[in-house]
Amino acid sequence: MNHRLIQFTAVLCAGSFLFTGCTNIKDDTQRTKTEGTLAGAGLGALLGAGVGALAGGGGRSIATGALIGAAAGGVAGHAYGSHVAEKKKGYAATEAQLRASIGRTRSARQSAEAYNANLRRAIAQQRSELNRISSAKRSGQSVSSDAARLRRNLDGNIERTNDQIQDKNEALNDARETLNNAPAGADRSKLQAEYNSLAHKKSLLNSEIKQMNGMKQDLATASR
Repeated sequence: MNHRLIQFTAVLCAGSFLFTGCTNIKDDTQRTKTEGTLAGAGLGALLGAGVGALAGGGGRSIATGALIGAAAGGVAGHAYGSHVAEKKKGYAATEAQLRASIGRTRSARQSAEAYNANLRRAIAQQRSELNRISSAKRSGQSVSSDAARLRRNLDGNIERTNDQIQDKNEALNDARETLNNAPAGADRSKLQAEYNSLAHKKSLLNSEIKQMNGMKQDLATASR
């Protein structure tokens, strides 16, 4: 075998060791680019050497073709490696966005659960007060001040609940946008489950507003 071809073969073997050593590069982006460059250079070198051999050249021609092929292949390999690295970064960003959205949606859902529990207790107390006012009115007692106080309480709870609904709508819109752009997978399924649960909690808030508005109408009738 020609001495230069032997030297070139040794260079390729060394390149394979370098390629294997890429696994020791901690930064994933840099590792992907380096792997692409080495892979492209190795393939380009083999193709270049093959062209030199097919052209009938001797060892010098083969070695020259290999070097040219390695240079061209290295450039192409680096470009492809950079492309893959950018895609990996995009995947990582999507995964981070998904997990962040899961956390925000879960927090909004837990907040809605706690608010709903407190609101149900408040509505139960206000309904008891409404019944007391209605009974007092039927017995001929003056209920104007009690009715005004209950009306203010109902108005305050309706206003606060509307604020809660607006907040939950913003959380739902954020989660929906993330879901529309998210790939299928476990994290997307988790976000979808949190989204569905939050949407249900928000619907309960709407129902409770209807209850309170109904109580206001009953109060107006009872306090005439």
